Amino acid sequence: MLEAATVGVPTIGTAVGHIAEWAPAAAIAVPVGDSAALAEAIRRVLVDEDLRMRIARAAVRRAIAEDADHTRAR
Repeated sequence: MLEAATVGVPTIGTAVGHIAEWAPAAAIAVPVGDSAALAEAIRRVLVDEDLRMRIARAAVRRAIAEDADHTRAR
């Protein structure tokens, strides 16, 4: 996810780890095991350019802010 975020690729996945922490501003999180919600989230990102770009920009900002020094400090 971090590698995708640094180049502006929006992330969609289950609500665990970084995806849960970054959602809803910098990622889209769906319930674990909910394949219909996952498919719908993917569809939304594919058809809604504003949503896709908003999430991508927020993810880039988070990835830059949460560098190794940030992680070490936490």
